[in-house]
Amino acid sequence: QQSFDPLLDLLTKNSRTPGVQACYDLIKVSKKGTFHVTCALTESAQLTCKLADGDFDYEALQELRRQLLMTDVPAELDGTTNLADLLDRLVAKLQLLEEMGSCTMELFQLGHFAYRLGQEVYKAPPEDSVASVEKRLEVLQQKLSDWQAAVDAARGKYYFLNYYTVRELCFLRDFVPKDDQESWSKVWPLLRVVDQDAISEATFKKVGMLLKGPGAALKSTAANDEVNLLNTLGALLNELFTGCKPSVRRLEVPSDTRQQLQGDLLMRGMQNREQGVPIFVCCADEPSKVTELVLTIYTRRERVPEAEELLLCSGHTTLEEIELLLRRFFHARQHGREDRLYCVGNVHLLPYVTQCGTIEALRKMEEQFGFAHASALVFVSGLQNQ
Repeated sequence: QQSFDPLLDLLTKNSRTPGVQACYDLIKVSKKGTFHVTCALTESAQLTCKLADGDFDYEALQELRRQLLMTDVPAELDGTTNLADLLDRLVAKLQLLEEMGSCTMELFQLGHFAYRLGQEVYKAPPEDSVASVEKRLEVLQQKLSDWQAAVDAARGKYYFLNYYTVRELCFLRDFVPKDDQESWSKVWPLLRVVDQDAISEATFKKVGMLLKGPGAALKSTAANDEVNLLNTLGALLNELFTGCKPSVRRLEVPSDTRQQLQGDLLMRGMQNREQGVPIFVCCADEPSKVTELVLTIYTRRERVPEAEELLLCSGHTTLEEIELLLRRFFHARQHGREDRLYCVGNVHLLPYVTQCGTIEALRKMEEQFGFAHASALVFVSGLQNQ
């Protein structure tokens, strides 16, 4: 004999008003629902509530909260009392779990080695109190604060970390410790950015030796302190690249043209090691001529631009990419790069928030580092009054 329970349940739900159904869902979620926080790129994928007979995704939880806040919740329903208290706990818990999902995403975006996309980072069963969820959030927020400070300190201590975004550092963390050629073929293009003259086989052997010494912690499979791993990776990169000469690809410039270029303000300032603020701003006649202007700046220096010193921006350029170039600029002289000309082109394409963030980052780094070890920096825009 077939059970008609599913059909009766469907008819019962459809006969209830949304507010009344929300009250029943409140009881079910509060007593039997387990919340799962996942590391995901979108807010809607970061939080779900799982039950034996189905799940509430992020949108369903938001709708449930909205219906409950619009409904006059009864004091008792089907023998369950204190529905108002259940509602207060659910609203408070959802708020904390949403913040936890956001915090987890920030940790991932900042390159914390312990977080991966799709990873379940927290599970809150029905018996977990609001206080316990709040305590877990505080731990996560402290971890985020500590990691931000650790990344900033490591980038200040290990110059060559500033050639890689946090996602690229995670990639290096995963593949550098592996000794096989397949993994090396993935790592080599990233390492070659720093030293264009390096030879793959020789660098592979050198990395292998470093992994037995200062980089040994990277090969450990045990649970590690992520801050220690970051500093170990930074030490390995510094050992690998310190002393290597920056790549310079020369251009042949006619002698009569070379004489005309001696009046170039930027060139003269760098040649004479003039004191002051080595930051320049110039604008192209129109946006389409920015690239031409950038290439002209390097042609005047009788060479082509290198990947480490040039960033042509778009609407998708991140503040992190700009900050990394700024860090390379401020410490250039300490690493044999006093002749480098760091250039941020197409600044007019950056979103307003990123432009403001760039100005703030430049101001903070100037206060922190000064210009004693800087080379030269130029911003190029395709619009006036940027």
